[in-house]
Amino acid sequence: SNMNLTATINKASNKKENYFTYEKYGIENGNYGIFERKKDSTTFIPKGSAIYVDKIINRIDTGEKFLMLHFYDSQGCKVKTTFPRKDLTETGIMALLGFGAQILKQDARALITSIMNQEPNAPYRLEHKKLGFSIYDGKTVFLARNAIGADSKYDGKLKIGKTGKYKKWNEMIKEEVIGNIPLEFILAVAGSGIFTDYLRDKVQVENVIVNLVGESSTGKSTAGLLLVSCGAKPTFQGNSLALNFSDTQNAILASIPSSYPVLIDEGSLCRYNPTSFLYNISSGKEKERLTKNLDKADASYFSTAIVTTSEKSLLSMADENSGLLVRVLEIENVVWTKSAESSDKIKNIISSNHGWLIPKLAEKILSVEREQGQEEIISKYYHFHKLLVENSKQQGHYNNLTERACKQYALILLSASFIEDVIGIRLHIDELINFIETHSPIKEENRVDIGQRALSYLMQYISEHYSQFCIEGDSADFVPKDCAGRITKVCPSTLIDGTPYSKRLYITNIKLTSILHAGQFPDIKVILKRWKEEGILKSEKDRYISDIQIVKEMPKVKGYMINMPEQEGHQ
Repeated sequence: SNMNLTATINKASNKKENYFTYEKYGIENGNYGIFERKKDSTTFIPKGSAIYVDKIINRIDTGEKFLMLHFYDSQGCKVKTTFPRKDLTETGIMALLGFGAQILKQDARALITSIMNQEPNAPYRLEHKKLGFSIYDGKTVFLARNAIGADSKYDGKLKIGKTGKYKKWNEMIKEEVIGNIPLEFILAVAGSGIFTDYLRDKVQVENVIVNLVGESSTGKSTAGLLLVSCGAKPTFQGNSLALNFSDTQNAILASIPSSYPVLIDEGSLCRYNPTSFLYNISSGKEKERLTKNLDKADASYFSTAIVTTSEKSLLSMADENSGLLVRVLEIENVVWTKSAESSDKIKNIISSNHGWLIPKLAEKILSVEREQGQEEIISKYYHFHKLLVENSKQQGHYNNLTERACKQYALILLSASFIEDVIGIRLHIDELINFIETHSPIKEENRVDIGQRALSYLMQYISEHYSQFCIEGDSADFVPKDCAGRITKVCPSTLIDGTPYSKRLYITNIKLTSILHAGQFPDIKVILKRWKEEGILKSEKDRYISDIQIVKEMPKVKGYMINMPEQEGHQ
């Protein structure tokens, strides 16, 4: 069904409160059936070979229950199966026929009831398939290979959890990572996913996305595998958190868990629009899908840190949209490892010693919450946010996107400060701030202002296709074959920011839209609004579009009047 039901489970009490049992149905001599009571005697009428409840599984992440059942088929073979309790219905139970159970339609009720009667005395165990923070028995717990704060085991396929020796991993961090700021940064990003998960509803943060851009010999993949090794097995073989862009978008989104850092390698293999993909992994929501019955499938959510690698910038392949600049920290032309030997050493050690950092951070977060409350972690987060914003003001890089981008960057610094604590090694936090600041895509004003980026693109288009425009002052009857617009001289004046202009472009709505679309500016309204604010677009007060004349003797058409600034390269 497409109803998204959720439930919470609390610990089992010894009192099986008011749990009703059906006296009339039961099991005797290896069969299930009905007890017929007469005045002074009871007769058991068997209906089929009994099905026994070995164990009840409580899923603490969703509240659902599963029954571990066993029975004997017609050859006397013991059959074991795990059955969703929600299928204990007269139609659902028929699925067991396929495994060899004995059920006639009219006896389904007797079988279901004989199973329910066994439940109060069946042992139970807690399991989870999701990862990350959850609430169990009214307390925050962390779902890992073995949950922290609850006696629950992971029942999924991902290769997560502590393996090998913590000491070996820790020594490798001391020798190969500390002092190499790019790898210290990767370590901090690896831990930032667990803080994204913990703080998501408390301070409205999105997933931390970092794209490493560069040639194949720069150590990008080693950096990515080091990141994955903080929570899971660093391998590209199945069920790992080292994914590949050659997978479909849905497959990638469905395999990302919460809290555990993920690598998506080889952006050059990306066959889909990187814009929507980057938005999807940033908001942490799988794409909506339909089930076989055309109901909406439950979309999974995830909150974590994701590192992608590519030889070309993903931001330059994406639409020209400011929203991605605050969501993706793209780092170009950095050599990640100290040397080829260092890279080999890191890979050797993490292949057999991994999965230690995330559980340690989880234990620390839960102990801080118990002893000092969530507020302690939230206020530490805001401390780093403020520090980063102040820093960009001092550097003269502050702009309208700074506060939003720093929400993501603050998670990385918060992670660094906790990592120092749990692994007992100092990181170079000032240098990490510097590293983030240096590579932040929002510090360049012209990248941030979508109006300026679109104007540069339009001016470049005019330079390249100058012969398509009617230029005023040319003989009045000269109209180029594919006329794209008209450029006229106007009284010299200045834009809002003081830039002089003395020419104006008249261009149709259709032509401007198609030019901007070709430059990957999908939302023309946003651009026209910025141009209007900056004095670039001339139009009537409450509108962007005007009636303009491009070719004399032709009727007026809908279009735009754009003042052409006189800057280098804009003539």
